[in-house]
Order: sequence, then structure tokens, then C-alpha cells
Amino acid sequence: MKRYILLLIVSFVAISINAQRITRNFREVPMSKALKIIEASTSKYKINFIYNELEDFTVTTSIDKKDIPDAVRDVIGFYPIKMTVDGDNIFVECVQKENTKLIGEVVDKRGQPIIYANISLLSAKDSTFINGGVSNQAGKFVIPCGAKRVLVKMSCIGYKTILRAFDVRDIGKITMTEDMQVIKGVLVKGSRPATRLTTEGYTTQVNGTLLANVGDAQDVLKEIPRIHESNDEYTVFGKGTPLIYVNGKKVTDNSDLKRITSQEVKSVDVITSPGAQYDAEARSVIKIKTIRQQGNGLSGNLLASANFSRKNSINQLISLNWRHNGLDIFGTFNAISRGWWNDQVAISQKYFVKNRVDMTQATNMHSRRNILTGKWGFNYQLDDNNSLGVTYSVSKMLPSSKGFGRQNYTVYTNGTYTGAVKYYDDESASSDGPNHELNAYYSGIIGRLHLDFNGTLYWKKSVTIQNATEQSDEFDNRTINADAPSHNKMAAAKIVATYPIGNKVSLNAGTEYTNTNSRSVYVNQQNFITSSDDNIKERNIAAFAGVDIQCGNYKFNGGLRYEHVKSDYYSYNVFQDDASRKYDNLFPSLSIAYSNKGWNTSLHFTEKTERPDYDQLSGFIRYDDRYTYEGGNPLLRPMKIYNIEWNLQYSWLTLSADYTYDKDQIMYTSSIYNNSDIILANYTNIDHRQNLNFSATASPVFGLWHPVIEMDFFKQFLDTRQYGIDLTLQRPQWDLSINNRFVFKHNWIVECNYEYSTSYDNRFDRRSKYSEFDLGITKLLLNTRLMTRLEVTDLFNTNKDDDFNHYSSCFNFQKYVTPNYRGIRLTVSYRFNSARSKYKGTGAGNEEKKRL
Repeated sequence: MKRYILLLIVSFVAISINAQRITRNFREVPMSKALKIIEASTSKYKINFIYNELEDFTVTTSIDKKDIPDAVRDVIGFYPIKMTVDGDNIFVECVQKENTKLIGEVVDKRGQPIIYANISLLSAKDSTFINGGVSNQAGKFVIPCGAKRVLVKMSCIGYKTILRAFDVRDIGKITMTEDMQVIKGVLVKGSRPATRLTTEGYTTQVNGTLLANVGDAQDVLKEIPRIHESNDEYTVFGKGTPLIYVNGKKVTDNSDLKRITSQEVKSVDVITSPGAQYDAEARSVIKIKTIRQQGNGLSGNLLASANFSRKNSINQLISLNWRHNGLDIFGTFNAISRGWWNDQVAISQKYFVKNRVDMTQATNMHSRRNILTGKWGFNYQLDDNNSLGVTYSVSKMLPSSKGFGRQNYTVYTNGTYTGAVKYYDDESASSDGPNHELNAYYSGIIGRLHLDFNGTLYWKKSVTIQNATEQSDEFDNRTINADAPSHNKMAAAKIVATYPIGNKVSLNAGTEYTNTNSRSVYVNQQNFITSSDDNIKERNIAAFAGVDIQCGNYKFNGGLRYEHVKSDYYSYNVFQDDASRKYDNLFPSLSIAYSNKGWNTSLHFTEKTERPDYDQLSGFIRYDDRYTYEGGNPLLRPMKIYNIEWNLQYSWLTLSADYTYDKDQIMYTSSIYNNSDIILANYTNIDHRQNLNFSATASPVFGLWHPVIEMDFFKQFLDTRQYGIDLTLQRPQWDLSINNRFVFKHNWIVECNYEYSTSYDNRFDRRSKYSEFDLGITKLLLNTRLMTRLEVTDLFNTNKDDDFNHYSSCFNFQKYVTPNYRGIRLTVSYRFNSARSKYKGTGAGNEEKKRL
């Protein structure tokens, strides 16, 4: 079977060698040179043109998997140039034979190009129309004209129209200002529809829309349909935690998104049904693309952010980039002091063989994590279509970090008071790092073949040191000293080849290899818990192939991924056959999309997996209190996830529905430990779980008011009674969020956001209802280079998202957490000589890094 699959994938690649599709990036390239490059990439067509006719026209565009005629059309764009296809010959001709031309560039006040601006040339005598054109992706235009002097009218939605007299020549850059008009007290500002469906999910245009002025990339993501944010962590509704990429580079720390201003973001793609080239565990992907910046020299970003709440946090960042021609050298230094506070009451019922134990626990936990991170690297642009680069990053938690926990609990056995305990835990001696990551990539085009290679080395180490005491008048006093060091290493490589075939078909194929070594040790000096020394050595070899087909208004996408996973489990360096695993799996994906007259719809099917994290697989058991331990389960199996998703979009309204069947669902549950009066809370597999999700998003514009209204519905189908739970736990969730943005003159933006969720059941938990009301104000200064932002989160202190009831056959508990989302955050950032790094690496083994 494996040989057949590998042979099939190799055949896919071999077939694609004779394809006739092209992927190229052109930046300020003369039209004649662009046409010759396209001609060199095909053995079928000959492109004919006259050099002198095209010498003033430059090309800035990205061609992605287009056939040769469509690639030539993209290069021509809106220029007054005609293309004719006659058999194997393509003729390109300037249709306006004037000797002189009006040449220029349209930009906004930040110097960014304005695309699709309309330029009309009018007679200087009587204002009659002479000729016209449209600016390209670089904001440039070339319009043939025989007159010596003309009136130039420039217009674009969202900008003030310009009418000015020029001599017919190269007039350089023309700056257009944003158009804001007050009509009966209401501010009106132009905008374009921003979101559209794709064959994998949907994409949102940011550049040229109001989203370009919301702050930073994190603020942009908050405005994207179906993306939910909490404490700088993101989820895609119904799809879990996504992988996030910026220009193809995997984001390993979401705070990196603060380094990117919203003015730099070109678009955001949300992939809700990742295809075969993505890891089988990836259920959603967010891809952020930024605008290409021009110029050489030093550029950078300085950022400082302070969050004031029960435990304050500070974030300071310096990011620098030096560019010379095709070389970028960049570095980032980040200092974080993150405070955390938690105050809660837990009421639990434990059902042992002979006894029932009821406990009420009042707990306060707080910590301070001081972390330094650094990232350095280079990128070298060999030419317009080939680049390579390397990045190295390191992070370390400083010794000044602290972590404490205090708990008072009372115990009743079979309804009779048994005693009270005061528990104190000091984990300040714990450490994390230094953690290292090295990435290298190559992205380029060889002939007609597009190759992407990524390699990653990853080292991570940490140690948790627990020094705890229990004091009681009724029970014996205890001291618990435990050390739990862990060391993880990973090496990974991935290569993807994309090649067009025929006129409307494109193939891709590739392979990915990951080698991981994860070791965790637990030593309890008092032997309350058995010590452990576990080592997991895992190898994952994957091969995949996919096809994209465009047929009129329809687009088809299909793929197949094969993964061979071998996981060897060792305890004290002795191989454990019962806990070791070997898997050979196929993961298909299929999608179809249709678009016509503003309507877009798509249907997707994917099969995915979710493998246990290494801490879930560890034999490590942690002491919580004298009645409760928690730990991992080396016998866990991966989940199989089958998903069907349907999307519909028209104008500013988007509807989504998906159904998921989770086979061998991994659940957090409890059991009796060694037939004693102790509960062991850990993970196990259940037979299956089913989920149904609906989502509706509306993002209209009413003058200065720009709302994003989203209603989400979630319901699980799970017969919990067969697992010893009295309740059915099938209560659905309704979640309503209304994000309001008000855009005023002089770069003032005011936000007023509200979210409400009903109580609902998820897995073996019943989550509490909650609501949150947030306020924010942003001011852009110094031509948008300086941004100040003030936010108030959970103004009324009503977010009780952390409250829930947990159920199992032998252990139930109700947790009530004092709300801790209310705070004030002030962010100031300053950018100079803005230049985006051209690094195009995506990293390899990204899902494996998440498991580590």
C-alpha cells in the first residue's frame, strides 16, 4: 500500500513536468522584460511585440499558477495594450500610437501605492476627454497622449478627487488624501467590500480598507469573521487554535503580531479546511500577507505596552531591519514581564469505593514571568523569483520569575467533618529555557517549477520545581518536594513543488519529515507519588499531492496526504512495547467553490487527526492535594477528525455551517488511583463525539459606524451517561459579538465592543454564561508612524468564562473564578523607514512544535 501511494505521488510530479502554467512576481520590471521572462517559461507560445512601443510601461504584479495567456493579461493590466492569441503566437501591441506619454505614480499620504485609481486626461482648453487609464499594483500609470498640456483628473473610492494641469511628461508621485465628508453630522468615508470566499476558506482585504487604520496585526485579526481572541490567544470558531503565518513564516509567539502595523497588512487568509500540504493535525490556518516596502537602509519599530490589572504586565520590543539591494539583515529583542493572578473557589465531590469525600477549596495563585527573547536572521533575494534565508531565535525565563499558590480546604467524609488543611506551594525555582530555534528556507522558481524548502531545528528545556507544605490540626503535616525536568529536541524538513499542467489545472506535491525526542522526569523525594523517567522518540514521514482545477465559475481542489508515524516509548531507558505506537494513515481533502454576480459559496470535506501532546502522553503524575493527583497517560491514541463545511457569502454577509465527527476523542477525566481514596485526573480516549457549528457574520458600513456583528451556534452530541455521568451534557451555545468601530477625522478611531455567551456543554464540562464590554481609542500621529492606543477590557467585570462544572464517574467539581479580565492597556509604537523583511520561510514541523 505504501509503495503504491508513493508511486502515485511521484507520478503526479512526473506528469507535471510538461505543464504550461506559471508563477512569477514582478516588481518594477519593464514590460518587454516581463514578456520575455514569460516566453522563456513556455515551449508552446511565442510572444511577439515591438520594444519601442512598450519601453515606458513597467509591471508590478504577482502571477499565481496562471496559464501563459492569462499571465500576459495580468502583465498588461489596465495599460492601453492589446493582446491577440493566434495559435501558438501571442501578439502584444500598444493600441495608442502617440509619441508622448503622461507617466506618473499615485500614492496615499503614507507613501503607499493606490491601486485602481482612475486617471482621466482632459483638454486644457475645453475640458473634453482625451484619454484615460488606471493605476496598477505599484500605483503607476502610463497614458499615451499627443497634447503638450492637459488637465489630469484622478479619482478613487475613499480619496478626494484631484484636478490639476500638467505638461505631458513624467510627472512623478501624486499624493491623494482620504475623502471624509460630513453629511448632517454623519461622517462618510469610502470603503470597498473586504471579505470573499476561497476554495480553502476566505480572505479579507486590509490594504485600502478601513481595517488598515485599526492599530496592529492583532487588532486586524479581531475584526476578521470567526476569529475569536482572548488574552492574545486566537481560535477560529468551530476549528480550534489555528497555525498563524506572516508572509509564509510560522508565528511561534503571538506577541510578534504587535510588530506589524495594520497599514502594513495587505490581506488575511483564514483557511478553515487546510489541504494535503498542511500537517494532518492542522484544522485551521491564518495567513497574513504584508505590503512590499521599497527602499534600502535601516528601518525599525519601537514598541512599549503596559497592562494594568490585578497583576500588571509590561512588554518592550525593538525590531530593526537593514536592507541593501537584495540583502536583508534583521533582528528583534523583546523583554516581557507578565503578571498572572487567579482567585477561585472549587467545590468537589469524590466517590471512592467505600467513602464519599466532599471538599471546599479556596485558592489564590499568582506568578510573575520575566522573559527575554531575541531573533536574528538574514534574507537574500537572488532575483525576482528566488530567495533564501536563515533565522535564529532564543528565549529564556529569568531567575527573577516567581510563582506561588495558597489554598485552604475543608474535608467532609460521608457527610462528617474530617478536617481542614492549609496548603502552600512555591515554584519560584522553576525555569524555562534557554529555548533555541533555527530555521532555513529556499523559495524559488526553476524553469516552470516552483519550489519551497524549509528546515527547522528546535531545542526546548524546562524544569518545574515544586516545594509545597500542608499544615493541619486533624491530618498529618506534609512536605512535598518534587523536580520535573523536561528536554525536547526536534529536527524537521519540508519541500513543496508546484507545477501547472494544461490551461486550468495545477498540481502540487511534496514531502515532510520530523524527528522528535521528548524526555520528562519526575522525582518526588517523599515518595507520595511514584517517580518516573519517560522518553518518547517519534518519527513522522509524510508525502502529499494535490490538484487545483478551475472551470468557469467553479473551482475544485483535492488532495491526499500519507503519514507514517513511529513512536517509541521508553521508561528508565527500557523500551515499552504496550505504550509504543506505529501509524500509517491517509488523509484526503476535497473542496468545490462557485462564484457568480457577487455570490460565493464553497463546500469542503477533510479528514484530520489530533495527536496527544507530549505532556498528555507522559507518565508524570503531579501532587495537587492528598486526595487529588493529575498526570498523563502513555496509552492515549490519536483522534480521527472528519469534517464537512459549507460557506455562503454575499456582499457583507457571510454564513457558515460545519459538522465534525471525532473518533477516539481525547477527554480530560478522572479515575480512582490504585484502589485508594485518591483521584487521578488525566486524559483518556472515548469512542466518539459529534459537533455542529453555525456562524453568521455581517459587516456593513453606516457612515462613520463600522460594525462587525457575529452570531455563533455550537452543540455537541455526546451520550455522557455511558461514561457514568448522570447528565446528558448537550446544552448548546449561542454567542453574540458586536464590534463597533467609529472612524473620525484626523486619524481618531474609537471602539466599543460587546460579547455575550449562553451557558453550554463542551466535552465533560458545563461552561457558565458570560459577557464582556470593551472600549478602545487609537490615535495615529506623525503621518501614522506613531501610534498610541488605550484599551479598557471587561469594563463591568462580568467575564466569567473560566467558571465551569466538571463531571466524571467518580469526581465532580464546580469552579468559581473571580473575574480577572478587567484591565487598562496602553500601547505606544513608533516606526521609522518602514521596511518589511522579505523572509519567506514557513518553518517545518510546526504542529510538532505545538505538541512540544
